Amino acid sequence: MGSPISFGDAVAMSKIAWNIAQALSKGRKSAPAEIRQVEKQLKSLSSTLAAFQTISANDSDVGMTQEAAATLKRMLEDCNETLSHLQQIVDKYVHVTDANRSSTQSGVKRLGSELFKNYKKIIWVKEAGDLATLRSQLLLHTNSLGLILGIIINSRTSRLEENLKLNLSKLTDVHEWWTKNLKNSQPIRPASARDDTECSYLTFRVSVVTDSGPNLLCSRACLREDFETQPSPLFACNCGPAKPHKRLEDIALSRTSFPFRQTGVYGSWTLYRVLDKSTNRLITITICISKVTDIQEFEYSFVKTLSEAGAEAMLEQGLTNHLVHPTPDMQGVRILNLQSYLKQLSKLVTKVEFRVGHRSLCKDGIDSLNLLHYREIRGEDAGQTNRELEYAELLIYYSSSNSVNEGDITSNSLHLKYGTKHRLFSEDMSVVIEEVECLGFMEDTEISRLKKANITIKMANLDAAVNFHQKLKEMAEELFIMTLATPGPDDVAVFYLPATQVECDVVSIQEAELVITRDKTGNSRLIVTSSNGCTVLVQNLRNDFFTSTSKSPNFASPTWLIQVDMNESQGNYQRKVIPYPNGFRFLSFHNAKCKSL
Repeated sequence: MGSPISFGDAVAMSKIAWNIAQALSKGRKSAPAEIRQVEKQLKSLSSTLAAFQTISANDSDVGMTQEAAATLKRMLEDCNETLSHLQQIVDKYVHVTDANRSSTQSGVKRLGSELFKNYKKIIWVKEAGDLATLRSQLLLHTNSLGLILGIIINSRTSRLEENLKLNLSKLTDVHEWWTKNLKNSQPIRPASARDDTECSYLTFRVSVVTDSGPNLLCSRACLREDFETQPSPLFACNCGPAKPHKRLEDIALSRTSFPFRQTGVYGSWTLYRVLDKSTNRLITITICISKVTDIQEFEYSFVKTLSEAGAEAMLEQGLTNHLVHPTPDMQGVRILNLQSYLKQLSKLVTKVEFRVGHRSLCKDGIDSLNLLHYREIRGEDAGQTNRELEYAELLIYYSSSNSVNEGDITSNSLHLKYGTKHRLFSEDMSVVIEEVECLGFMEDTEISRLKKANITIKMANLDAAVNFHQKLKEMAEELFIMTLATPGPDDVAVFYLPATQVECDVVSIQEAELVITRDKTGNSRLIVTSSNGCTVLVQNLRNDFFTSTSKSPNFASPTWLIQVDMNESQGNYQRKVIPYPNGFRFLSFHNAKCKSL
């Protein structure tokens, strides 16, 4: 083995790839699907490049042959050329206004609408290729560098190293052939490109939220392509001339419109503060997506970008509330991601009891309950991240008449993780939350913190207690799914591969992404996600997975299947988590460039 090499260039390129991806995602509330796919591929490339820094810092036996080092150098040069060209395009179309100057100065640039209107005409790679060519180029860089990364990580295992070297040799040949022949390639327009600009293919059931319940506006509403041009209509009725829903066209976005998902029913969102042009009032609507295969696309192209735009608008006006507020250290912002609807249950809480050891305290006069989950965005100065928090907050507010003494707590925040225990006691019509972190506030100032408190919430009747317990279970399942299906903050993605087919004992997925992550303790996980987001397989890989001398990998370790299915009785979608403690007898995957393992 040769002497260790420096990975500084890879780390710098990782930041460039990430910044370009962020610029693409912040450019428009509903960017074309082709650009969103490029953004996703850039983030995968950034993760692969960033992993070189972790390997260089933590592995004392990083070494490569001269041939492998030369191959890596060529791949990094090609990757840098692609990113440099892409950076020039982004810089050309950056549009700075007073409204977005703060975000631009923080290091994340916002693209003007000109890029999205003319993206089909742009030469996205130096060799005169379109977005499809660019995606292929980025994918090749990711796979090539990921395979070399795998060689470094597993260099102590001669059997696996030989196999990876063989694959590296094949992949190097493909890389050289692709580079040589790309110069003569002609742009190929993706079959999925749409010229229709009036209405998207996404369809919804749209209802207005009223005090008496939801009022259905349309069961076949579609999202208009020009919805972001305020005050253009947000939806169009797709029911045909026989059943036009005129009021639907009076719904438009306001500057502070804000979407978030409801727990319990998958594919259902609340859209807060939209404009009803017929009355000039800001109202709240609920939208339920019609096709389960469109859920991931809708969350990615609409919900994420609109919530960030709404958060930015509110912060510019000095507004902080349950929807958006700064992080405790003031280095980032928290944006509402999930809500369990507890408005009706709030009226039925009779008492809350806090117990730590032998000490206890009871409070009544409960004004409201909120069960919320946030994602957190931090800027470059605090280490750039965009992640979902590992806990949800149960917020308990007390009426002002209940705070008879100066200095009394006016609200509590309970931090609920997916492993937090909560039990229903039918005879007492109460729910007990065990050993939970509890914060006490007076106005907005934290004045107390209990690390392991037992909280008893007593309700006026049994139905209310059962309903509240169910809401806690639904939120806990959401947190469990996030923990399973998403790499943690300390995880490093050591291998990434798009697969054309994944098969095991219970599912067969035609298009998927495979990611192997490794945490600081050396534990590895395999995460397989279908392209439509309906199926996720997560397995804790065995400790000997990379070192076993067996001819085939052993997938007999704890596994979970996250599956979205239609709830026929209620006409909506629900996610189920199915555990397989002993894993599967086999798990195979195929790729255009790789054989099944």
